[in-house]
Amino acid sequence: MIRVVYKILFVVLIVGSCFSNSFSKSNKANEKSYGININSNSYFIGGIDYKVKTSKNYFYNFEIVNVKHPNEIRFISGVTNSNIFGSRPYLVGKNNYLIALRGQKGYEKQLFRPAVYEGVGVKAIVAGGVTIGFLKPYFIKYENLSDKVVQEQYDPLKHSNFDRIQGPSGLFYGFENTKIRPGLNFKSALLFEYGGLKNVKSTIEAGFLLEMYPQKIEIMANARQEFLFNSVYLIIAFGKNKKSN
Repeated sequence: MIRVVYKILFVVLIVGSCFSNSFSKSNKANEKSYGININSNSYFIGGIDYKVKTSKNYFYNFEIVNVKHPNEIRFISGVTNSNIFGSRPYLVGKNNYLIALRGQKGYEKQLFRPAVYEGVGVKAIVAGGVTIGFLKPYFIKYENLSDKVVQEQYDPLKHSNFDRIQGPSGLFYGFENTKIRPGLNFKSALLFEYGGLKNVKSTIEAGFLLEMYPQKIEIMANARQEFLFNSVYLIIAFGKNKKSN
């Protein structure tokens, strides 16, 4: 199943590159950057980000991130499996992963311009677009009454004995059962741009993102289900410094 995820990431980069190549034929302002996404709805590193600037003020952005429920708590049961390290921690009550693939078109406005090769520039950003949500079942390893370890999607009624849970099956197990949930997203942010290195331009984008689905998304069993998600985020990205040309 790892190959499936790699294929998704590959498609993101290929689609972004296709946009980039098509725009570069008619616009000399084409720029690309790659970064990591840190946000309040995920763990420390929530995902990856790819951005292509198509003109002085407009850009396209593509990112894939993991969205977690605020009630997620890691827990280790007393059962020890064949792993020499014992049971792996699992997420109590979680029954689905939500992986969001976002495509956005945005506009940026220069607020403060940096000096050549030094200083920090500041831009205001607004962007919006389409989200493809991948709702992948959360599987656990559970020792049933026959003392047999089975891998099943977490069910609070069926898997009520926490002491029999040995840990999660992993992100990629059962990927073929993933469901698609389309949605929309919008973000506003400030972009801090530093071109101090001759060949590399680094940026930090800090802002607020709002994402909406047409139906409620179940990430946790016996918890409030939401169709509207909001988060604060930080994107640390690197790209080629045009001044070096």
